[in-house]
Amino acid sequence: MSEALYINKELAKMYYLDLKGKLMSGNIPANIKSIVENLANVNWQQSIFEAITNSLHAGATNVDIKFMSDTLDYNDTENKIDELIIIDNGEGFNKENTQAFREYGTQHKREKLKIGAKGIGRFTYLKIFKRVHIESLDKEIKFSVNNDISVNYQKGNKYELTKVYFREPIETLIVDYEKLKNDIKEHFIAYFKLNSEKIISINIYENSDKKSTINS
Repeated sequence: MSEALYINKELAKMYYLDLKGKLMSGNIPANIKSIVENLANVNWQQSIFEAITNSLHAGATNVDIKFMSDTLDYNDTENKIDELIIIDNGEGFNKENTQAFREYGTQHKREKLKIGAKGIGRFTYLKIFKRVHIESLDKEIKFSVNNDISVNYQKGNKYELTKVYFREPIETLIVDYEKLKNDIKEHFIAYFKLNSEKIISINIYENSDKKSTINS
């Protein structure tokens, strides 16, 4: 294959990755870097909302949001975030979820949950962080602005939980944990009400220190 790397046989006719960095969906090329650059008014909270939505879509009942920090800001009162990790106990990146995650403009989550980011969620990740690494089931998934999704299968290894690592924040990220808790509650209140039979816990950590828990 000279100019295209086919992702799999099922998607080969409609969806492939151009080796020069263009994601192709149908007949419409989508340049990843251009999409990210053209996204406006994206903040880091939206990346978290999108990641939680992915967890809920996968049937998770427990979601841990971990802000990892090794440094302090200049007034020594708040930690700057070096890495964000989101962990859930959902079904993980199975065949269906992995395929939907790869697709540009998919309505997969919106059709199932009635929430979502119109198929551009992972691009919001790259507006805030330089790199994303995912461990789920038998897969390790990586992507960045200059390199679209790569999926590596781990023979003989299976992750019990799905972990999404958001690495290298593009700008300084300092968290108001109480505000984040309230923002998450407000963003997902409709979903919690529609799924009141399911008990969902979302836990917020700074390193190993639990800051708060949101229960549906």
